[in-house]
Amino acid sequence: MNGKKVGLGVVMRYSNGKVLNIAVRRRIGGWEPSVAEAVALCYGVEMSWSFGYSRVWMENDALIIVEKIKGKMSGLA
Repeated sequence: MNGKKVGLGVVMRYSNGKVLNIAVRRRIGGWEPSVAEAVALCYGVEMSWSFGYSRVWMENDALIIVEKIKGKMSGLA
């Protein structure tokens, strides 16, 4: 770690697009962008569970993370 700070953001919406909740978290870490995107996705899952949601639709604009989740790739390195 190099002491850099990374901001994570999550927007929870209803299926009609209306915002349900917004959450942000700052973490220390000089991560590659793909790692920060993966951590943010995990944060979104964590927030969903804390609100009692077990079936959610996740969106992410980092293609490497989407492909990893779909099982098309192995590893992020």
